[in-house]
Amino acid sequence: LYGAPSVRNALMRGAAAVHAGSRYIADYARAAGARRVELLPTVVDTARLSPAPSRTGPGFRVGWIGSPSTSSYLADVAPALAQFHRVRPDAEFVLVGARADALPGLPVTRKPWSEATEADDLRAFDVGIMPLRDDPWSRGKCGFKLVQYMACGLPVVASPVGANADIVRAGVNGLLASTPDEWVASLAALAESPAERERMGREGRATVIARYSVDAVLRALAASLRAAATA
Repeated sequence: LYGAPSVRNALMRGAAAVHAGSRYIADYARAAGARRVELLPTVVDTARLSPAPSRTGPGFRVGWIGSPSTSSYLADVAPALAQFHRVRPDAEFVLVGARADALPGLPVTRKPWSEATEADDLRAFDVGIMPLRDDPWSRGKCGFKLVQYMACGLPVVASPVGANADIVRAGVNGLLASTPDEWVASLAALAESPAERERMGREGRATVIARYSVDAVLRALAASLRAAATA
């Protein structure tokens, strides 16, 4: 939700349709007076982002992907990640696209984001994480990281903020963590059980195919555009 509230509200009221990537944005658009609001979640190409045949190698790789600006969220869970690392000294933290100073003092592998390597970088994770702060900006986010991780058959641990709480079914396709203790316990449980990681990864992949894939949303998008054009 960019721009001054008066401007974006006027745009929403004047639009033939508003496509919202999360319930939070959809509710905002309705409150602003939008005539037609469609909830169309962020999607990925599940043919390009797909699970690896197998993930091998020593250690336990906790992965994060994003931009330098969003890597600021990692600071909020850094103490929990440090505590988890004391429990699991073999844990490695893999950051794709993060700032160079993210998670200081931890064993971090840093990789630049590239479309050419994105899928392989994701497949190398054992778990994907998405920490968020519970503020208006974060509540409007659409959970894209989670959709990427799940498309690649990864279990996830996420803050229960905004779309995250809709995407993750706790204990089914991932885990939700609000406190440092919950973050540590969630990561430890996944680190100790490859079978549980595999089960949650399968459930996550099925979730994305059913609700967050191009194929799942394309027909609804086309129908919404047709309806808006002829209203």
